[in-house]
Amino acid sequence: MMPFRAVALTAALGIGAASLMVAGYRLICPTGVCRALALDTAGLVLLHDWRNHRLDAGFTALTWLGSLFVLLPAALLLAWRHGWRTRSPAAAFVPLALLGAAVFAHLAKIAAERPRPDMFPALVAMPLDASFPSAHAMQVTAFTCACLLPPGARPGLGAALAGEPADCFGRRLASLSAGALSERCRVWHGGGHPLGAGTAAPAGLAGGHSMRHKFLATGSPATIRGTRSAR
Repeated sequence: MMPFRAVALTAALGIGAASLMVAGYRLICPTGVCRALALDTAGLVLLHDWRNHRLDAGFTALTWLGSLFVLLPAALLLAWRHGWRTRSPAAAFVPLALLGAAVFAHLAKIAAERPRPDMFPALVAMPLDASFPSAHAMQVTAFTCACLLPPGARPGLGAALAGEPADCFGRRLASLSAGALSERCRVWHGGGHPLGAGTAAPAGLAGGHSMRHKFLATGSPATIRGTRSAR
């Protein structure tokens, strides 16, 4: 049975992720109807004017880092490697965090129904789903968070006393940076709007932490020790 503190933290982080989506939706769809706002139009025009072959090629390569076609095989490979070494249920944390982020992002897309920009031709083929929130950004943030902060990690003062890395803030910042870069790539390609592009990465981080606390609560001490030995 999950302790009350773990249940509260899991619920609070999950609610926080959903609240970020609601805040982003209210920002980009203030009347309840999603349309291109003046700032969106100005931002897209500015980015279009900056385009060149080198930047286009660079952003095209980077945008694949947020795709499930890349992240899911990587997550499954990490889970297999971790599970083979430790025989720990915590090995499933990375793929479950990734899939949870993907499901959450696409449910939010269905709820928001914000169309993709059509001012300029997209640089790459875009899916037919909504543009908000960025699934690429949420997925890569959750994936990075799950890799850098597994259930057995103890960032903070306890980690320092135990001789482990205490760079919790740096790991979270790295996760957010990966998601933010992915969001900017989608906007550059013409698959998203500038406004609201900063909510998917924090939501992915909150969702990844929510699942992490669930694993911490349900995992046994042996599970956590196995996770530590695999780092």
